[in-house]
Amino acid sequence: MLVFSNIAKTGLKPKNLYSLNALYRQSNPAKIMIELGSKIKLEGFHNLEPAKFIVIKKIVGNFVNSLDTKGSQVKLLNLELINETNFLIKAKLEFNNTVVNSELTDDNLFFALNGALNRLIK
Repeated sequence: MLVFSNIAKTGLKPKNLYSLNALYRQSNPAKIMIELGSKIKLEGFHNLEPAKFIVIKKIVGNFVNSLDTKGSQVKLLNLELINETNFLIKAKLEFNNTVVNSELTDDNLFFALNGALNRLIK
C-alpha cells in the first residue's frame, strides 16, 4: 500500500496500468533492488520497459548458469544500472572465493550488459 500512498501524494490519477507504473517511478526515485533467485541482484533496472527487462533476465540468468556448468561456484552477481541515457553498468561477481568488478558504458543497453559480463570472466 506504500506505493499507492506515494502516488496519492502526487495528486495524479492513473488512467491505466502503464500510467500507474509511470507515476510510481516519479513518486519513488530511489533505486530498487531486484533479486533473481539467490545469486543475482539487479539495481536500477526497475525503470526499464518490461520487454527489455525480460531479455536482461534471460541474458543474466544464462550467464550465471554457464559459469555454474563450467565448474565455477557463483556466490553472487550484482549488476547496477547507473545511467539510463548512455547505459553505465557496474558488475560485481563473487565466485570461487574471489571478487571481480567491471564497468562499461555504451549507447546500447544490451551491448553494455554483455560487455560488462564478459569483462568479469576475462
